[in-house]
Amino acid sequence: MGYVSELFYKWGYWSASRPLTSIFIGLTIVILGMTGFINSQTTADPQELWVPPASRANIEQTYFNENFGAFYRIDTGWLTPFESS
Repeated sequence: MGYVSELFYKWGYWSASRPLTSIFIGLTIVILGMTGFINSQTTADPQELWVPPASRANIEQTYFNENFGAFYRIDTGWLTPFESS
């Protein structure tokens, strides 16, 4: 047997012989991993995700929106039947 397979064998044997301890350790790891979501925020604006707040593009976009109104791209198209005369 190789070193890795022997390591996994011992790990599996230990886990199977102590199921409650294995479950407790697994739940502890999951709970510790979930602590990163405590202060998480979500956004639907892709500009907030990809453009730094102090970048020139963001500053110019903010200026444009304040002076001329927000520009929205059309994301819905309408298809109608064409009638020939």
